[in-house]
Amino acid sequence: MFQKTIKKEITIKGIRQSDGYETFIKFTPIESGLWVIYENNIEPISSYLVNKDERRFTSSILVGNKIITMVEHVFSAVNGLGIDNLIIEFGSDEAPFFANSEYFSKILNENILEIKNQNKEYYKIYKEIEIKGVIFYYCMITPSDDFCID
Repeated sequence: MFQKTIKKEITIKGIRQSDGYETFIKFTPIESGLWVIYENNIEPISSYLVNKDERRFTSSILVGNKIITMVEHVFSAVNGLGIDNLIIEFGSDEAPFFANSEYFSKILNENILEIKNQNKEYYKIYKEIEIKGVIFYYCMITPSDDFCID
C-alpha cells in the first residue's frame, strides 16, 4: 500500500465550543510527514499529547509552548483515513467544534491522493504500553496479531 495525502488545500471554518467565536482549520497536502502549525510554530503531530484538567474529556496537543484543545475528532479522521502526510494548521487554540469526526472524514475522504512512490509505514507493538490519565482513565496497548479495541 502507498502513503496518502490530500489532493488540495482544504480550509474548514467553524465555531469554538468554549465561546462561540469563529475559527478555522486548514489541511495542506505535503509529501512527507504529519505536521501541526499554530501561531508560526510547527511540530510533528506525534510530538506531544496533553490533557488539561478543566477539559479532561478532550484531547489537547502542545505546539511550541501553546496548547490546542478539542483535537480528538481531527486526528481520529486523519488516522482513520490512513493519511500519512499532511499539514494541519489551527486558527486558534481550539479546533472548530463539530459533533464528531464524521464531518472531517467526509471532507478529507473526498480528496484522498495516494503517493505512488512512497510505501506506507507500519508500526508494530512489541510490549505492553499503559498511558495513565486523570482518576480512573487509562489506555493500555497490548501486542496482538489482530486489531481489537476494548
